[in-house]
Amino acid sequence: MHYIFDFDRTLFDIEAAYQAWRDSGTDHELGSLESLEAVDMTKFVFADAYRFLKTHEQADISIVSSCHGRTRNYTVAYQTAKIKASGLADMVDNVVVVEESKAEAIAQLCGPTRTIFIDDLTKHLDEVEAACPQVTVVRIDRFGMAPAAPQEIVIDSLDDLDAAVAE
Repeated sequence: MHYIFDFDRTLFDIEAAYQAWRDSGTDHELGSLESLEAVDMTKFVFADAYRFLKTHEQADISIVSSCHGRTRNYTVAYQTAKIKASGLADMVDNVVVVEESKAEAIAQLCGPTRTIFIDDLTKHLDEVEAACPQVTVVRIDRFGMAPAAPQEIVIDSLDDLDAAVAE
């Protein structure tokens, strides 16, 4: 299986990172490359993300992230640097940051093995499902924000991912 993960709110607690940045008192503007130096980004990787990545083959895991998120819009360079600063870029095979839709990047990463895409935003899951019907999409809802739609696979922890997509 090939797992493709979103980054913010899927592998990385961006709200906690933003709060730590605000608490740091840095003069660097949030979203600047310098702002990433104000806090230790490795502290905001969800514990279940580390567990999952450590128990699965690096060659079977990618990150596809958009720099236009739920709360803010940043540059591709910033989002790429944030992923690298989290330490997760070294634990996966590919990191792709896109400006808008993830569907094209995911289509290019799909190979002959089953592909699972995990994201917190239904918008991204719907786009990928429409463009790549062979991909199994899974919504991670860490905070109980939205009820599951019929036929939707929803998990609240990556500890549940393998069981949720088992055939």
